[in-house]
Amino acid sequence: MTRRSVTHMNLLTQIHGETAIWFLTASTLLHEIGVPLPITPVAMFFAARGIKSTSDLVAFTLAMVLATLVGNLFWFNGGRRHGVDVLRRLCRLSLTPEARIAHAERAFERWGPLALVLGRLVPGVTVVAPPLAGALGMSRLKFVALTCVGAALYSVGLLGAGIVFRDEMEAVLRSLDRMQLHLAVSLSLVFVGYLAWRWRRRSGLDATLSSARTATSER
Repeated sequence: MTRRSVTHMNLLTQIHGETAIWFLTASTLLHEIGVPLPITPVAMFFAARGIKSTSDLVAFTLAMVLATLVGNLFWFNGGRRHGVDVLRRLCRLSLTPEARIAHAERAFERWGPLALVLGRLVPGVTVVAPPLAGALGMSRLKFVALTCVGAALYSVGLLGAGIVFRDEMEAVLRSLDRMQLHLAVSLSLVFVGYLAWRWRRRSGLDATLSSARTATSER
């Protein structure tokens, strides 16, 4: 590798090893406490950059599980203290439609405590499941155990996908490295667009739900 290529190497291509673990841990924690950060592409990217052996996979998985548990315990405790009211605060923070609350309640009715594991495969359920579990009186020990199992399975799936598609992601990174400014602008626009889409979707669904409730009450 030439000196010039090192000088112009994109910051993203320098993320590996322990640095990738710390970035992934922070990203997962932010996602789990409600920040609307898409964790799937983030986890796949850091896996492609940082996982070189089985021990790396174990370390990355443990990092995601720990961050998930910490974030979920925050909302679980909130649910135990404040009941279902905390769900609306979480929905506002994460730009998740409040209609997801009913979706999560149906998941708990159907799967019981396993909703904490299976719910990670259902959009929206994983966001409101922790405070709902707290509000419903689930024991902290059971919550921790089920959350760890669900987070481990989900993390291994995302990280494994990043490993499988490593070559493709590296090719994309090499292409993006030649247009660093364009990359920064593009990523910023994509993230802003993603937030706008989440906000509009949340507002639209909440408005529809409110209209339905009004129509029902007038009958």
